Amino acid sequence: MLQTLSITNVVLIDQLNLEFKPGFGALTGETGAGKSILLDALGLALGERSNTSLIRPEEDQAIVTAEFLVNETHPIHKFLNEQGLSAGDTIILRRTLTKDGRSRAFVNDQTVSLNLLKTIGEMLVEIHGQFDHLLNAATHRAVLDSFGSLEALNFQTKEAFKAYKAAKQTYQNTQAKAEKQLKNQEYLQYCLSEFNDLNLQENEEEILLNKRIKFQNSAKLKDIYKSSLEALSHERGAEFLLLQAYKNIHKANEITHGTFDKILIVLDRALIETSEALRQLQTSFSLDTQSNETLESIEDRLYQLRSLARKHDVSITDLPTIKNKIENDLMFIQDSEETLKHLDEILQKARSVFKKNAEELSNARKKVAVKLENKLTEEFLPLKLENAKLKVLFSELDESNWNESGYDHVQFNVSTNPGMPFGPLAKIASGGERSRLMLALKVLLANNTQNSLLIFDEIDAGVGGAVASAIGQRLKRLSHQLQVLAITHSPQVASYAHYHMHAHKKSYFGGFQTKVSVLDDNERREEIARMLAGASITAEARAAAEQLLKTGTHP
Repeated sequence: MLQTLSITNVVLIDQLNLEFKPGFGALTGETGAGKSILLDALGLALGERSNTSLIRPEEDQAIVTAEFLVNETHPIHKFLNEQGLSAGDTIILRRTLTKDGRSRAFVNDQTVSLNLLKTIGEMLVEIHGQFDHLLNAATHRAVLDSFGSLEALNFQTKEAFKAYKAAKQTYQNTQAKAEKQLKNQEYLQYCLSEFNDLNLQENEEEILLNKRIKFQNSAKLKDIYKSSLEALSHERGAEFLLLQAYKNIHKANEITHGTFDKILIVLDRALIETSEALRQLQTSFSLDTQSNETLESIEDRLYQLRSLARKHDVSITDLPTIKNKIENDLMFIQDSEETLKHLDEILQKARSVFKKNAEELSNARKKVAVKLENKLTEEFLPLKLENAKLKVLFSELDESNWNESGYDHVQFNVSTNPGMPFGPLAKIASGGERSRLMLALKVLLANNTQNSLLIFDEIDAGVGGAVASAIGQRLKRLSHQLQVLAITHSPQVASYAHYHMHAHKKSYFGGFQTKVSVLDDNERREEIARMLAGASITAEARAAAEQLLKTGTHP
């Protein structure tokens, strides 16, 4: 519920602090007293569009703060946690507006975007005027589901639609890919034959580059090989000298009974390593001299590899990956018919599950629609809409328009006079009729609303007497489930309120300020008498006001 509303420098209000109570509150006042300013100010705190004309003349900024006490089970708590906004039972919305058009929004003193403030505001407060959002047929399905408490069936249908949509997307993506690849099949096969003809070897580029270096330096390398071989294997080379040293030390070791064992181990290891080096050098030299490759053949091979790499816009080292992809694409084409058949089976199964859930939801809606039509007929009578009838029309959407809520298009059509055709609310019902139709719906939906506060702005416009009393009764009934505030010109409506606020202008220094006060019993009787009689309040008006209050405040 809205606990307090603090307004600073908004149009005719310099400073105003209002406290609200649970139940049904009425706000009255003469035309021009500033009742609409309160709505504009609250709208700022709820994230509505701002206008610098709202700032009080000669002031630099306007500030509006609305404090709400919200039950811990309200969905807004989960939403605020998801947004990283700390919140207890109390939620404070604040908005500042400066002369240069800048606006800042806060939730519990944390800066938020205007869109986020608006979303939070819509979760807490719903404001109705003569033209209600129920005129939009897009809301009718949700209204019907809310009235019938069809959350469980809606959830099942939503999950089934998600599965159907995912299966459909997978099938369509695979089908599009198969069609594209099929067009490229001949080209892919040609590319694969190029790879096969090339017979790419592992690390081939690196090997070829090393060979090219050897060929380019073959003369110098041969000299190095020759001198290295002579240094190792010549009759006075390293191997020969090491062997001689080993033999000499061995003799000395025998004479000294093992004194030179360690030296012999080292020499033995040196001989083995030298022999291995000699063997590898001879093998390498032999391969280089016996190879049939030429520098020209190596360059040709590198050219082929690089040409293919350029064709596919990759490096030579990535060519095996490209070949593998081509093979996979060709395999995909080969298997696509079987794959699409399997995916279509999955799609048809998901479609069938969704259709079954959507049909179950649709049947439930149609039962709820009959109940809603009958309940509304009961509500219409005291609201002087005894000739009105509401029909809930159903039509099945095209498959392309199926959605998480099923396949129903739901529209509320109304006929306000006998023999008249049914039509959309916006075209058939007058402003006053629409307001009463909306009120009847709200009474029926009270237990299902998520809002903490409902505000009705002159819902009684154009009606009086018994109809106004019926409106007051229903507003009071609504207030048993949630907080209700009505801005009204009707004494009958005001008499049913649990508390009564009065807006009036007060002059100061040649100007005016809007003030709002909560009326006590005597003040309330006088205000209702004024609303009945006008400027000159008579004893009869006071007596009528007294009678209205007795009727309105009766349990």
